[in-house]
Amino acid sequence: MPLISINPSTNQEIASYNEYSDSKVSDIIQSVDLSQSSWNKVSLEFRLDCLNEMIGVLKDGKIEYSRLMADEMGKPISQAEGEIDKCIWLCEYYFENAAQFLEDKIIDDNAQKYIITIQPLGIILGIMPWNFPFWQVFRFAIPTIIAGNGAILKHASN
Repeated sequence: MPLISINPSTNQEIASYNEYSDSKVSDIIQSVDLSQSSWNKVSLEFRLDCLNEMIGVLKDGKIEYSRLMADEMGKPISQAEGEIDKCIWLCEYYFENAAQFLEDKIIDDNAQKYIITIQPLGIILGIMPWNFPFWQVFRFAIPTIIAGNGAILKHASN
């Protein structure tokens, strides 16, 4: 049974999507695992270059993405544009601060010295609601990916 996207303003079908089989989901997980095993080894500089490209994609596609949100969920264009702006802000924030967030920290309590190091965990699953389709995904995915993890997204079933 296909999943159907309907414009809530017009009740017109926008698109339909086939639900993934268990084997398709397994293939996706294996593919992400393989990609993540390489991604966690690339430099932070490279990851930040990719993030900078994402900023450009968001800026260039702001109108298109806003219309998509309006069509798929009935979000007013002004709110949709605001959501894209918020995602751009988030990307710029991590672009500017990721190096500091991810650097090793030394804690010296006069008795012992501790080092806190940030290492990728692997694949992180995010289950996201639909009400802020870009923002919810970006606030999960950007720090996850910048830290060297892989990310898999599943939309909430409701």
